[in-house]
Amino acid sequence: MRIKTTQVETQELMPGDLFSTAGSDYWDTIDLNESIGERVYIRTNTPTPDPERGLDVFKIEVEEK
Repeated sequence: MRIKTTQVETQELMPGDLFSTAGSDYWDTIDLNESIGERVYIRTNTPTPDPERGLDVFKIEVEEK
């Protein structure tokens, strides 16, 4: 599998979206046979807090090679 990252602002994420603070420089170099959960978060349906609005994060999508 391959991890695709797309840079977005925090308020662009929809509930259920996976995201990370690590970009492709991280995801392109890790061994996907190991645990990766510590670097992935899930967007909830609560509003984005004001201090976090406009911050850049990376939307995560899992693709088959």
